[in-house]
Amino acid sequence: MIGNKILEEYEKGNSVILNQPMARGLLHDSDLQEVILLDTFSKIKKFDASISSLSLTLPPVVPEMVQQRLAEMFFEDIGFDALC
Repeated sequence: MIGNKILEEYEKGNSVILNQPMARGLLHDSDLQEVILLDTFSKIKKFDASISSLSLTLPPVVPEMVQQRLAEMFFEDIGFDALC
């Protein structure tokens, strides 16, 4: 779990830097967001993305490039079956 890794580093006396993948509603670090989503969905028991649909809502001002990257994350990387 991501939180446990951060706590372990802190307890070892190492510096810890926390980054958020989203700022002001916009995605700034898609790789970090992907790690967080994969970790989150891996914790859900009996969850199979390949037979699940996802309803994704985005603000109307989100750039097309960000929309495409989010779609790639959910459908290609995580493996959701459909977009509702």
